[in-house]
Amino acid sequence: QLEKDPFLDYTKKNPKETIIKCLVTDITEKNIIIQAADNTIQGTIQTTEFTNKPITIGETLNAKILYVDKKTRTLTLSLLNPSDTIGNTNTNDETNYNQNKTTLDTL
Repeated sequence: QLEKDPFLDYTKKNPKETIIKCLVTDITEKNIIIQAADNTIQGTIQTTEFTNKPITIGETLNAKILYVDKKTRTLTLSLLNPSDTIGNTNTNDETNYNQNKTTLDTL
């Protein structure tokens, strides 16, 4: 009997464009490293999204899944506003990105 794959299960339930809650576990020069799904799924958010907002390890963020890399088993995400609803998807990416960028610029 085959065991379930937590990564594939998670990405099936949370496909590209889904908004998720994630935990910051590390900060590098280029990326914020996050964990999702009870620390079983890893992903990154580019640090350029955080130029006006300090981020700390242990902080919880809302982020949208931009890309699911099944080969490396990681997610690429984009920062969202705390008011964005977890689990929702937004098909109007360009508008959402511009709204989030404007919000970040004003923080």
